[in-house]
Amino acid sequence: MPYQVTWYTEPQIILYDYNGVLTLDEVNQSNIEALELMNQASEPVDFLVDLRYVERITFNISEMLAVQSLHAMITHPLNHWTAYYDKRSSLAQLLMHVLHESVQGRSRFFDSQAEALEFLQTIQD
Repeated sequence: MPYQVTWYTEPQIILYDYNGVLTLDEVNQSNIEALELMNQASEPVDFLVDLRYVERITFNISEMLAVQSLHAMITHPLNHWTAYYDKRSSLAQLLMHVLHESVQGRSRFFDSQAEALEFLQTIQD
């Protein structure tokens, strides 16, 4: 499977772990899975998105913005912050930045998972 969506820390942080060639169908399916997890929560949920092993993205921003599950996930009332990590993936950074700006989501990019987790911990306290 080119991605995995799981609780990192239930019910506070959901981890998206992407690898290989990332397709629009995988983005859609991973967000459906994240929505199912988020709907189990009663308090705001943060997201860790691991982009370290993404080799290629097969879609553009317009196609990504049309994915209903992505819009539903980002605008979900329990969606709090999204922390992406792996700054070497500039295309992924650009896509995620434009996406979050277009729906006014809250996101930040980090070099490592440790930095991303530290940030999410400080905003949860």
